Parts: sequence; structure tokens; C-alpha cells
Amino acid sequence: MDVFIVVLVLAIVIYSGYRIFQAEKTFKAMGYLPENKITLGTYVSGHPNINNLIYLVSMYARKGNLEIFRATYISMPIRIADIDITLIKDVAIVDKSNFKGKKKQKIAQLIIKWQDGKFVHKTIFEFMGFFAVQKANTARNQILKIIKENT
Repeated sequence: MDVFIVVLVLAIVIYSGYRIFQAEKTFKAMGYLPENKITLGTYVSGHPNINNLIYLVSMYARKGNLEIFRATYISMPIRIADIDITLIKDVAIVDKSNFKGKKKQKIAQLIIKWQDGKFVHKTIFEFMGFFAVQKANTARNQILKIIKENT
């Protein structure tokens, strides 16, 4: 029985690794290169096409858009929305750190302000943990670089 469990676990690990490898290969073939990935933490609010909180969000620049993806564990990331780069008016960081009891909870938000017709949107991504502000700043700098290259 123990041998069967070990073989089963090993088979699952090998299959998962194979699926991840195939997904990454397909994603690269579609033009989404790992070096162009912007890690965004958690989507909080502000995009008209997304209604729910989404963990593990990333972004890629492609064809004049910032495309937002939800991470998956053993398949390709799922594209959930995009923002036209030419519509972006501002990219800001807000430190939302606070104290819970005696512990400081480090939180930083990355806010992308963009205007689509008569509507102004503030799409918010949240980073948590000791390096929250640093991670938000890195994502902001990556987005600013993309905006400069595309406008």
C-alpha cells in the first residue's frame, strides 16, 4: 500500500511538472515572455470588467495594452482584462500599512488611473508583506517604462 501511495504521488508530481512546462512553452509562443512579466499581487478593485478580488495577478504589455492575468497552478495564466496604454493618466503607489495590535501590517497599493470615454477608473492592486512598498514600486517602474515605450 505504501509503495502505491509513493508511486501515485510521484506520478502526480511528474504530470503537474509536465503540464506547467507545456503551459509555459505555449505562453511563450504566444509572445508572453517571462522577462516581460509584471507581478501585481492581488487585484482589489477599479476595473469595469472584473468584479471579484483576485489573488496572484500579473500583467504583460502586448499590442498597446496592459493585459491582466490570473495565475493558475498547472495551466496557462488566464487573461481577465486589459487597459489600453494610451488611456493611462497616472500610476501611483499608496502606503496603506497599519497596526494590528502591536504588529505593523505592511500593505502597499498600486493604482492605475485611466480614462475610458467619460469614465475615470482607478484600478487597484495590493501588495502585502515586509517588501510591499518595494514590490509596488518595482511594478510601477515597469509600467512607466512600458508607457514611455508605447506613447
